[in-house]
Amino acid sequence: MASRISLATPGKLHTPGPLSRSLRASVSSRAVAGPSSQPAGFDSHWLLQDDFEGGDSDLPDALRFDALGTAVRDFVEHFTAFKEGVAVTAKEASEMHARRVEEQRNGMEDLRLRTEKQKELEKVLIESIGREEEEDKAARVQAQQLLSQRNSITHRIQEAQAELEALQASLEKKQSEKQDRAARLQRQISRNGPELALFGRMLGCYIKAVPGQAKLLEFKFNLVNPDDTAEEARFVLDVDSRNYRVTECEPALPEAKIGGLVAELNASRALYVFVKKMRAAIREEVDHIRADRRSRKRKELASSTSEGRT
Repeated sequence: MASRISLATPGKLHTPGPLSRSLRASVSSRAVAGPSSQPAGFDSHWLLQDDFEGGDSDLPDALRFDALGTAVRDFVEHFTAFKEGVAVTAKEASEMHARRVEEQRNGMEDLRLRTEKQKELEKVLIESIGREEEEDKAARVQAQQLLSQRNSITHRIQEAQAELEALQASLEKKQSEKQDRAARLQRQISRNGPELALFGRMLGCYIKAVPGQAKLLEFKFNLVNPDDTAEEARFVLDVDSRNYRVTECEPALPEAKIGGLVAELNASRALYVFVKKMRAAIREEVDHIRADRRSRKRKELASSTSEGRT
């Protein structure tokens, strides 16, 4: 009991130990110099270690700071480890940030290059679209022109078809008329055949087409020579064009005579009159031939008679 009371005496309580003196000195120096006056490399762990190693051997167990010193040392060690860990973490974070910044810079550069490339592609695409629009416009104009041409051609085809149908109808009509005319001519021939034969026998005139030459008509006459009624005279008349012409004549007539008769025929178109005049001209020529023959015979007879007398 006495010892407990002696521990509580004021003299004993106010006697400072080494740790108390060291802490007071440290606090006083910090108060005077300020917190920024701590020199670089200051190690509070070392200071506290010196303070606590001596210990307050003269203090009671209840007032000893050994446990506090141990706790402070543990705190300082943990704080130092934490500080070093924070520094390492900060360095790693800084390096990671630098890498990320570099990656972002590279990504931005790649994005810039791709953007420029995309702009070039966009420019090429715009130019291609412009060309395609021009080509499409030209194609539309050409298509419109082709459509107009097709409509025009269709209209002309329709007109040509209508004209063709009209021509076919006209041709069919002409063919029908030609067939009708041929039938009428055939009927006329069948009626005129006997009449022409009688006409030939009675008048000595025969008319027929030259074989292989449908445009040439041959006129034959007999009964023009009283000395030989079977003797024939003939002429061929070309009826291919509007103006008639005589291509053959037996016996031969003077060109002036034939030319005059043909000119009258082309002017008057009177074929029957022309045939009569041609027969008369041929008969006149036959008479001249007969007179020449008789004259030659008389001369021959006179010559033979004179020779017989001598």
